[in-house]
Amino acid sequence: RALEAFVEAFALASPSGKKNSFANHVRAEFLLATLGDQQPLTLANAFLNPVRGGDLMVASIAALESRRNAFTAAYGPSFDAQRFLNVRAADMKTESVFASGAAPLSDVAAFGSGGMDALPFHGPAA
Repeated sequence: RALEAFVEAFALASPSGKKNSFANHVRAEFLLATLGDQQPLTLANAFLNPVRGGDLMVASIAALESRRNAFTAAYGPSFDAQRFLNVRAADMKTESVFASGAAPLSDVAAFGSGGMDALPFHGPAA
């Protein structure tokens, strides 16, 4: 339950500085949760070159997908299952894996929490 609460708080958190002055009550528009016992994968390099264009959110999601596809082509799949929240799914190109199948926040959070219990433990023996 702790991981589920963390995912929900992460998606709903807003920086507190000047929150009331700027009405900065933002929520996550995209979350990607993956599950597997493979090495974790960072997609941060998707932004070595800034995204450009009219819709920066859609371009950013596309950049993440492109980077992940490149890693998958080079190394094979890096996860066994995934869930994602995508507020902008309707704006994605239809061939995008993130254009359909988005889950609500509660499902993404529960997936992360429940999935952790299903993974084998690879730590030191007790």
